[in-house]
Amino acid sequence: MTMNKNNNLYLLFVTYDGIRNSVFESQVLEPLKKFQKNHPDCSIHIISFERTPKKFESYRPPFELTVLKKFPYVGKLSLIPAIAQLKKILKKYTEYSLIARGPLAGYICKQAAQKTGCVDLTIQARGLLAEEYAFAHKDIHFFTKSLHAIRAQLYKKVEHAAYCQTIHNFPILIEAVSDALKDYLIKEYKVPPLSISVAQNDVPYKISPEKKMEWRGAIRSQLSIESQAKVYCYNGSAKAWQCPEETIIFFKKMHELNGYSFLLILTNEPSVFEALCKKNNLPANAYRILNIAHNEIYQYLSAADIGIIMREPHVINWTSRPTKVLEYQAVGLEIVHNNTIGMLIKADPQ
Repeated sequence: MTMNKNNNLYLLFVTYDGIRNSVFESQVLEPLKKFQKNHPDCSIHIISFERTPKKFESYRPPFELTVLKKFPYVGKLSLIPAIAQLKKILKKYTEYSLIARGPLAGYICKQAAQKTGCVDLTIQARGLLAEEYAFAHKDIHFFTKSLHAIRAQLYKKVEHAAYCQTIHNFPILIEAVSDALKDYLIKEYKVPPLSISVAQNDVPYKISPEKKMEWRGAIRSQLSIESQAKVYCYNGSAKAWQCPEETIIFFKKMHELNGYSFLLILTNEPSVFEALCKKNNLPANAYRILNIAHNEIYQYLSAADIGIIMREPHVINWTSRPTKVLEYQAVGLEIVHNNTIGMLIKADPQ
């Protein structure tokens, strides 16, 4: 990032997956706030593509926000309107740095920033778009299976176009969320190793031991959890790929081994987990299900000893860096998992 002729620093952040995304606050806004704290003269501009832009007219993030029209993706040609909209904005800046979240935003930015004042472009690789789409549509009707396969290939093509190194008048850095994803992009998309790094700026700050103990006592008292209880925590929703029932079954085994075990479930889908707990005959006094605000998450996690994260064996999980893992790590929880996430395997002592 550089200073322009007026000694003002401009950072433009472009997202194509929406500002109402579940991780937008923690993985986009918080890192940008950190950056601005360290660079108080920086002007940050968020540009988001949304299907219904007018719905966001009243949304007021802590930075300048522009909402542009998003159209369905049916190949790179369908991104031409987005490229044109973004280029119109980029031409207003003499010099600026650009961050794109994900391959769709990355491809749009690579095209729109040509022959503008772009100093550098960072493309945040936060997952595998084509693999995620194929995985989400694996259990579908036979007659639509081929259509979804074609769409997955279209996503793969735009990923390749975003991550492959083409000639531009500004440097392009790929920022992966994990070493496993970095290795995958180098192998599958031939990304030069020197042009790809592993993200660090969006990793949450560690909570101090003193603050954790303060929260731990307060939350355990609030929830009437005994001081000697061994508290397991699940933090997340009830999507099938997050293995919610496997989580309940795992905890039930732990509770059978130690009657002082307790499960704290933090979720926005409490009714689903309540049904799963009853289905698996989990004692009512062995768990608590809460739906809490994001800004309180670390307080409640501090009441736990162990964080649980289960995933299905798949490349999208192996290369991922789940937000929940970062949150568990921020309060120093031991993490139990089912060996499907690369970053946790590498973190485990041999």
